[in-house]
Amino acid sequence: MVTAAAHETDQSKRAELYTKINEAYLASSPALVTSFQRTDAKAVRNEVKGYIGHSTWLTRWDTVNKGN
Repeated sequence: MVTAAAHETDQSKRAELYTKINEAYLASSPALVTSFQRTDAKAVRNEVKGYIGHSTWLTRWDTVNKGN
């Protein structure tokens, strides 16, 4: 159907084909929900100070130290 739509020269027929393609795609695919929240699960001892995970993979390791 995509090939037929790409080669169709009649604009109304072409639009109808692309509408059918979109409907078929939406019917066969679940909704895509994008999320970019990072989970940076770490087990940190009480002696570790200054660790703050960052949601975009920019954790600042230079501020982390082992306290007493």
